[in-house]
Amino acid sequence: MRLSLRLFFCVWFFLAINLYLENPMSAFAAEGQASPWMKTSTEKLEKELIAKYGEAQRVRLERGLHQVAEFWQVQDGDEATFEDFVRTNFAGDQATLDTMFNRYQHLLEQLFGHMHEMNREFRQQADLDTGPIYPFDEVFAGYDPSAHVVDDFFGNKLAFVVLLNFPLTTLDERLAQGPHWSRRQWAEVRLAQIYSKRVPAAVNLDVARAASEADSYIAQIHLDVSFDRCPRPAPVSPQITPAEPLEPPR
Repeated sequence: MRLSLRLFFCVWFFLAINLYLENPMSAFAAEGQASPWMKTSTEKLEKELIAKYGEAQRVRLERGLHQVAEFWQVQDGDEATFEDFVRTNFAGDQATLDTMFNRYQHLLEQLFGHMHEMNREFRQQADLDTGPIYPFDEVFAGYDPSAHVVDDFFGNKLAFVVLLNFPLTTLDERLAQGPHWSRRQWAEVRLAQIYSKRVPAAVNLDVARAASEADSYIAQIHLDVSFDRCPRPAPVSPQITPAEPLEPPR
């Protein structure tokens, strides 16, 4: 019962967060209107890079520029910074794209794997019955070591490199087209999905703290289900119906 309640509240909490942020281009993705220079700059870069890499890259380039523009904020830089970033980081040939994908795949596996390991250790005293839980144990359990990662990657523009080169997808697209995708296509989609929301680190920390507090509350609920405390039904005398006498054989 305790585990079921815990799972219910955790699933409900994270579903609520994801429903609120269902649209990748909404919520924290854009705190204000797009910069007035963005449209002109994007059109100029499309012509320039298609001329450089060929018509075959048009769809990827248009999609990548749109994705970057949707998440680009004032603190990310001006028009010159935006244009220099796109020219430097667009993978215009398959070899460069493959190298980029393999590098991200390896490094993010290391990053998120170690973050998960740290989170597991930080929560150990709260999750396992190894002794009393002190206030500082609860602080450790409510801290998410990876809370700053996505925010930092937008800050240093590693997230924008992904958005420029790999596709963001909707749930409907994944359901309709996913069965026909290769492992590589799915991996690219999941890579981009990491940066489909630009949630500030402070919000991620609040989410982790709230989830930990919910876990702690549920962990204190104890339901006594021992058989000796359960009410027992009163004994019922069996009602025996006499059998009909058998007729002797003729």
